[in-house]
This record gives sequence, structure tokens and C-alpha cells, in this order.
Amino acid sequence: MTSPEQVLGSRIAVQPLADLEVTLPAGHSGVGSRHIVRDEPLLVFQDCVMHAGGSAERHRHESQDQILLVLAGTLELTIADGEKVTASADEVVRIPAGQPHSVLNSGEGDCRYLVLTYPTRSP
Repeated sequence: MTSPEQVLGSRIAVQPLADLEVTLPAGHSGVGSRHIVRDEPLLVFQDCVMHAGGSAERHRHESQDQILLVLAGTLELTIADGEKVTASADEVVRIPAGQPHSVLNSGEGDCRYLVLTYPTRSP
């Protein structure tokens, strides 16, 4: 039997995703988030499940870009001017720093997605 985290060599580690704590991010409802990497403000990498009807209230990341990779289900984003954008499985959403957005799972099932948040690059 293996331990929950196997360290291979001096730098590689294998850990079951199920061993990571599930949290509810601030301003979200119906969302379970597991932080794979949490080194704020440099890098945050999350595995998320948004249940049907779940949402993230309107917010923005002032100095961080964000990428959402939808693995299953569909997310509906509302951006600054009220325009709605839909992303489904195998689609990527890129959200630039400072861009207001909200997120909703208006589907009937769960939506699973990965979130990568990182500092925006200087022009």
C-alpha cells in the first residue's frame, strides 16, 4: 500500500486529488474547490466542481490573469458589459486582469473545470 503522497526522486510528488481538502471559495455558491497549488499572489491552480445552479458572484482580479479549462459540463460567464459567454467541455476561457466577470452553471449537471490564476505580464 502506498502513502497518500509518494515522493519520487527529490522533486516529483504524486498525491491523489481526493486527498486535497475541498473548500468553498469566497463569493461562490455551490462550488467545491481543491487547491493543487496555492502560492498567492504568484500562482493558484485549482480543480473545481460547480454544481447545477452554482455560481461565482461578479468580481475581478486586479493584477492577475485567469484561465478556466472546462473538463465537463458548461459554464456561463457574464462579462463587464453584460455580454454572456458560454464555455463547454474541452474549451478554454482566458480572463485578463481587471476584467469583471461572474460565472454560473445553468446546466442540469455538475461542471468540472481547472482554474489557473497568475500575475499578468507587463506590456
